[in-house]
Amino acid sequence: RRGNVLTLGNPWQDSYVAESRVDDVRAALEDVEPGDRVLLDDSSLTVLDALKAEPDIDPLDLETGIGGVAPLQVYALDWLSQRFRFEEVGGKDGFTVVSLQPRN
Repeated sequence: RRGNVLTLGNPWQDSYVAESRVDDVRAALEDVEPGDRVLLDDSSLTVLDALKAEPDIDPLDLETGIGGVAPLQVYALDWLSQRFRFEEVGGKDGFTVVSLQPRN
């Protein structure tokens, strides 16, 4: 299975044309299954906290720029967090590995 399921070559550049890429990202996300693992950096964790605090944030808004994470990546984190719980399985040096668990 591919290491980067989102198929984003350059997340920031792709985010400038998000409307033409979001369907591909969504399709890739729909293939994610419970138990899949995701590598998150500290910036991604900041994004998840911001999305919890302000659930009405438009993840594709270039002005949002949460934690320096590209909008299509914010979209993906938002999508995943609405469908899965993130169970930490390891981490080191600013990176965390989570296992995606079904929301009850």
